[in-house]
Amino acid sequence: MRIAPLLTTVIVLAFAVTTGCNVPVGEADKGDAGRRGPDDDGVTTDDGVTDEDGATTDVGVSDDDGVTFDDGVPDDGVPDDGVPDDGVPDDGVPDGAPPDSGSPDGGGPAEPGTWTVRHHGVDSLYMTSTLMCLSDDDCFVGNGYEGTGRGFSWTRDGGRTWSNPMTRPARFLETSRVHEVWYSHDTELVYVSGQHGNDRSVVSLARGGALADVYVRILRGDRAAIAGQYRRAADGRQVLMGHLGQEILYASEDNLDAEAWDTLDDPGVIQGLEEHEGTFYVLHAGGVHNRPTPTVGISDWDEDGLRFESVSLIDPDGLAWFPAHLRTIDINDDGIVVGGGADRRNNGVIFSFDLRAEADVTDRDNWTYTDVSSFDRLGGTSAVHGVCRGADNIVYAVGAELRGVWGFVLRSDDGGRTFVDVSPYTDPQRPDRSVLEALHKCHVTSDGGVYVVGAEATFAIYNP
Repeated sequence: MRIAPLLTTVIVLAFAVTTGCNVPVGEADKGDAGRRGPDDDGVTTDDGVTDEDGATTDVGVSDDDGVTFDDGVPDDGVPDDGVPDDGVPDDGVPDGAPPDSGSPDGGGPAEPGTWTVRHHGVDSLYMTSTLMCLSDDDCFVGNGYEGTGRGFSWTRDGGRTWSNPMTRPARFLETSRVHEVWYSHDTELVYVSGQHGNDRSVVSLARGGALADVYVRILRGDRAAIAGQYRRAADGRQVLMGHLGQEILYASEDNLDAEAWDTLDDPGVIQGLEEHEGTFYVLHAGGVHNRPTPTVGISDWDEDGLRFESVSLIDPDGLAWFPAHLRTIDINDDGIVVGGGADRRNNGVIFSFDLRAEADVTDRDNWTYTDVSSFDRLGGTSAVHGVCRGADNIVYAVGAELRGVWGFVLRSDDGGRTFVDVSPYTDPQRPDRSVLEALHKCHVTSDGGVYVVGAEATFAIYNP
């Protein structure tokens, strides 16, 4: 079925993959621009400049550890003196300990590994919609959360400072609703999916800042489909998922206008999209009578168009069946990992598949299931919002404990067969919960660590 054109949602940015590439910047770098509280002087957010309170400087230590924010008592850079401005009793650790020490506000090092908590430069009060890294230094974040989420930002130093790429029109992406950022190794372009202004189609951003249309937002019936995720295969085939998961659009070639894109009939509700070696994968989030079965769709694309073969990860007729929404997927040469939440059980779920085993991906018995409620501190209500795979079969799953609304991080070094909880439970006053905000996306670093992003503009780093 052909569809009529309207306005966009996917943006393409041409950036070099090399670390520290000199892309024009529209404004000064912003450090921790999204943090909740003011610096010690109550005037500005952290910007890499010593606080100007005129009384006590921060002696090179910013209070940006993301655990406890300023309480009106400036960090003095000396051991606790009876006025614990980090909310922790005297422990012999200087108030405002450096973030890189892995000791958030004197709470002690996280075990195993160490944590650094920073903040990115996008308005992200409730969530951060997307994180994509070209390297450990070059990362992009964006937010498209309805009502409060806008913006797109880039770091070239592993999250210490953030900036907005210069564009023509100027500052174009700063007010966009950005739902996802994705990089294609084939085109060497970064694709940004979302809602960008009122009159733009899919656009590319050249190194000099010029924008050019790539895809046009479509109107289906009486509602406009806003892009949620976009993927492209090496041969030019493209798939676009609507933001609400109710549309799947596809095209067989590059550089086509909206009239050349087809719509997949009755795709159900889709919450995740990925591509690997020419195969597209989608996550089915809903089912009959609100009884969603955890299902992965695998593409079958021929001359007649695009179809998806559904794989139910739990037998819908078996005693072990339960309803769940799958929300997130990542794939590399080693395997597949998907995550989400079980509705009535109120716990996070993770499913993993080993591509190296050359087993049948459509056989649910070849998938490994992990119940997040099996972890000591996560036995209540939880949901997995983001998963990521890296080298050496390292896998992470991130999400939120929903009663206390705090973030958790699970790590696997065997491709998702087993996980350990590496969340930083370092607050002595609340040892049963991590010091992280609710988390939404992750990226595995070159050393097997992870970057995570979430609510309150959180950008945190775990080093194993």
